Amino acid sequence: MTNDGNHGKKRAREIGQEVWDLHKGRITQLYLDENRSPAEIRDILQGECGFIASPSQYIRMVNKVWGLKKNLTRSDLQTIENNIHRRELEGRETEVTVGGRIVGENELRRKKRRKFTTILEQHIEALASSTSEDKRWYMPSSENSFMRQVLAPKAIRYPTEWLQDHLAVTMEQSPAMFLSFLKSFMIRLANNIDHPKVQRRCMDCIVESPTLRRNIAFLKMVLQQTKPIKPSIYIDETGQNSKEGFELVLENFAAQLLYSASRVGHINIVKMLVRWFDMHRLSELADPRLGQLQVIGVTAIQFAIEYKQQAVYNFLLEQGFDVKVAPISDLSPSLLWTAVLVNLPDLLSELIHTYGARDRHEHKFVSKFETLFKGYLDQIRAERLPWIMFSDSGTSSYATRTHARVSTTSVGNRRPAIHSKKQQSQFQADSAHTPIPSSLGD
Repeated sequence: MTNDGNHGKKRAREIGQEVWDLHKGRITQLYLDENRSPAEIRDILQGECGFIASPSQYIRMVNKVWGLKKNLTRSDLQTIENNIHRRELEGRETEVTVGGRIVGENELRRKKRRKFTTILEQHIEALASSTSEDKRWYMPSSENSFMRQVLAPKAIRYPTEWLQDHLAVTMEQSPAMFLSFLKSFMIRLANNIDHPKVQRRCMDCIVESPTLRRNIAFLKMVLQQTKPIKPSIYIDETGQNSKEGFELVLENFAAQLLYSASRVGHINIVKMLVRWFDMHRLSELADPRLGQLQVIGVTAIQFAIEYKQQAVYNFLLEQGFDVKVAPISDLSPSLLWTAVLVNLPDLLSELIHTYGARDRHEHKFVSKFETLFKGYLDQIRAERLPWIMFSDSGTSSYATRTHARVSTTSVGNRRPAIHSKKQQSQFQADSAHTPIPSSLGD
């Protein structure tokens, strides 16, 4: 009994650590395996062996001293799952141990269903790592985590600075942190938070960053671990066999990554994505998947041509894409006219004679969307590409603003001539009344 203001309450007797350790195995079994509460454990131990301790003493010993972890956070589950995937790719089996206790596959699946309400949420949490013995792969996530900043619904104003800040953080962390950043950025792209120009600049910064070059194996891993075993199928008219969840998010990111790698000239990423999309076996695919891949591939070729990435557009053309397919944007010229604008006569000849390119009647298209097309050209000019040769006249027609055209009389010699501005004076004078030739290669 005490008389120091505790009003007659009994103080729990001190129990040495060596005594607690004698009962650790049984307490661990009751707490983790049987999911018993501290009060229940107290009653069971007292009945079995006469060991007496208060519930508060059990709580202190279980949580603070032994660090027995019963509940897994969302971050814990995400980190465990990604490490299992990584080891599977390495051909190794995985046994998950949490707080000294083996957690089976069924238990992990149940816990994941309780923690995540949507498929997308499973890919938002950060992949943090820990080196402590009882928490080998995971650590609790904070409310102000780095990944929540990546997914903040505030539009990015300065993409270069934003990427530099966030990529710098991932460089100071582990490759898993970079992997988590990529997954979070995929979701940001899918949410269309930022302007398309900002999205494109962000993608180019990522592809050009030393961080990606050092961690390209992890980029390949995240693409492979989320790819279905069977070839993916696009949404058809019946709505069956359609993609869902993170698969759609990932495919959107992969397409944007392919476009960016085509602009930057990162041929290794281009080759990796061609295989990921199954573009290396187009002849084996059927609609509707084939049609969608044709559009993605032709758009990537157009970017490579615009940025004069010869190794990229040569490689993509070798995959067998239909060069007569229009790029993804209705405001983009065909591949044939892109080669004209960029002034690549050898490529133009190859498109016509090797790949069967034909004119798309650009004059009809441009006259209908003249204002929007001017915006497209202005955006290309803003990229400061060296081949830009448009006039400054805002009222001239498409034919006048294009200071290069194909001499159809020389196509038969397999070397179309790209005439200079001076040589086009007569053509430009008549351009308002004479449509651009639509018989290339006929």
